[in-house]
Amino acid sequence: MEQFSNSSLVRVREGDGQLSIGEEGIDRERLCGQSLQCVLAFDVVSLWQEQYRLVHVELEVRDINDNAPRFPQAHIPLEVSESAAPGTRLPLEIAVDPDVGSNAIQSFQLSRNSHFGIEAQTRADGGKSAELVLLQELDRETQAAYTLELVAQDGGSPARSGTATVSVRVLDANDNSPAFPQGSVTVELGEDAPRGSLLLDLDAADPDEGPNGEIVYGFGSQVPAEARQLFRLDPLSGRLTLEGPVDYERQRTYELDVQAQDRGASPLAATCKVIVTWARRPSRPSGSTRCA
Repeated sequence: MEQFSNSSLVRVREGDGQLSIGEEGIDRERLCGQSLQCVLAFDVVSLWQEQYRLVHVELEVRDINDNAPRFPQAHIPLEVSESAAPGTRLPLEIAVDPDVGSNAIQSFQLSRNSHFGIEAQTRADGGKSAELVLLQELDRETQAAYTLELVAQDGGSPARSGTATVSVRVLDANDNSPAFPQGSVTVELGEDAPRGSLLLDLDAADPDEGPNGEIVYGFGSQVPAEARQLFRLDPLSGRLTLEGPVDYERQRTYELDVQAQDRGASPLAATCKVIVTWARRPSRPSGSTRCA
């Protein structure tokens, strides 16, 4: 048994040549790995009446289902964009089972859910792998993450299995525009309103996350230069304030198109029409009036 360093795998009894398994037993996976056939080959010499006889022995080691499937890690994190189309495949880490043939991994199961399925693939080496398949469109704003239980099962009798938890994080796509509670609002301001008076606190909202949900405010292209000098719109907070003196006789009404735009790669925007009117009476104290 020159090919094996441990000669105690198989023993021969000198008196009658009976072969037996050594004390350490035989571990097929350690000896032959994933090879479908595992054979221990050795020679036995017999001596009878000063005559030598060489007997060649080949011992086939058959696999038993003594190993369960196992995933490299118990928790498998995955990410998928909410804009991914149904049918999108997400490869999963390969589960391992040192056993061979029918005792190796045969199937995969996924906990019941409405958005993902599981599909097994047979690799060139005969092993099994699995892919997560998207069954229907995702909406991160409705559900941002999924926790699924993945089971790999072999074909032994009885069958053995291994389990891992798959955590799918839904990445945001810029699929929502900023929105104001309503399309227009009217603000009345007294002629004596001092510079810096708060006219309006704009409150657009965008349910997307990250840059796709960050809002920047600005005047629309149709707001005249005079109005841009008279009013100031903070681009981050959306606070609309008075920045110049009011001349009631010159103009009593201003119409301002205020735009809220997100910071997505392909930015989306919404517009709120703000109508400011002057009144010949003391101005009301600045409040927290909103575009709502």
